[in-house]
Amino acid sequence: LSAVSRSGSDERSDGRLLLRAVGGRRSGHVTRREADVARVFNGSSQYLSNTSFATMTFPCTISAWFWTTNSGALQRVASIANGSGHVLASLLVNYGGAGTIAAQMYDGSINAFSTASGVGLNTWHHAAAVVESNGVTMYLDGAAATKTTYSGPSISGMSLIQVGYYPGTQYLNGREAFLAIHSAALAADEIASLGQKLNGVPCGVHPSRIRPESLVACWPLGGFDGDHDGDIWANAYNLTAYNSPTWDESPAVLYSAGPLWLPAFTIS
Repeated sequence: LSAVSRSGSDERSDGRLLLRAVGGRRSGHVTRREADVARVFNGSSQYLSNTSFATMTFPCTISAWFWTTNSGALQRVASIANGSGHVLASLLVNYGGAGTIAAQMYDGSINAFSTASGVGLNTWHHAAAVVESNGVTMYLDGAAATKTTYSGPSISGMSLIQVGYYPGTQYLNGREAFLAIHSAALAADEIASLGQKLNGVPCGVHPSRIRPESLVACWPLGGFDGDHDGDIWANAYNLTAYNSPTWDESPAVLYSAGPLWLPAFTIS
């Protein structure tokens, strides 16, 4: 990036160029936006949840940016679950060993995992679980792991969103941003777009640009939309914070704006 032709950018102390918005989501004048805030969880008691989410079924995709500071403890990034402890889709850090992440589907009988390795400490990663009626696939930083197949799963009551924990355990020790849920099995190229990085810096496409007709909810968890846990897509599924998770402003996550937004500046 060599120049920005209109105001709306600055330079971080580490030399990384941040492209900021001129206008906002409601005014529609954004090409790229910066979320320089993320939810921070302490790994022992802090989490977010919604207990009256839209009832979900197959297929679905749950995705988020996450950052962990613990290479040993099993941690949950996010889950779509029911009151019986079953999960339609879940993302687990350090499942199967340090530096791994898994996508899970558990219906009380079938407990299926698709696992990827390469999770580093103290850095942003993008995770996505694609869950279908015949299998689950884990994506880490836009790359697919092997699909784990099954047959005849039986799920019901999947209307709970659990962020940063599994009830009473598996608390996330780190940060999380841009959690999104689609009622579709996103394709590999779509997830690769969500999980893009530029020189190691997250710069994925905003979830609202990926099959917006099937996007159920999106929680930036801070940034340009404000320091809150609200659902900015449907405006119906806000999360509730427990035990005071905090906010952090570094590092930034850069992402592309939503559909039909007009350029605020050009890059030469």
